[in-house]
Amino acid sequence: MDKLREKYKSFSDEQLLNILANREDYVDEAIQVIEELIAERDIDQEKIENTLEEIQSINREKEKIENEPLGTGMKILLLVFPIIGIIGMGMIQLHYHEGGYEQKKADIPKYMFLGFLGWMIIVFILSR
Repeated sequence: MDKLREKYKSFSDEQLLNILANREDYVDEAIQVIEELIAERDIDQEKIENTLEEIQSINREKEKIENEPLGTGMKILLLVFPIIGIIGMGMIQLHYHEGGYEQKKADIPKYMFLGFLGWMIIVFILSR
């Protein structure tokens, strides 16, 4: 615990509060040390609550963006013209990744595959 105390002692109040707001990412010993350091610093309780609330709000917004599904327009585009996905998939996925849209990024190959499968079925039926 002494190593943790030394490590976190130099952290700013905001950094410590950010760790508290994301406590599920840290071991119990680290949280205990951080709570002790915050108590020693005599940080205003209202500031602690406001900062934690703000950080949690930001985290909820990030999670919402991460889990946002691919829009209907893009789904239709990839189903009807799956070749667009191949040509621009790297750029589209990079754009979604940089924006934090992980679910959208993951959905692109799925709808491309379904589009190709649909076209293969159509071609098979028409060639009979």
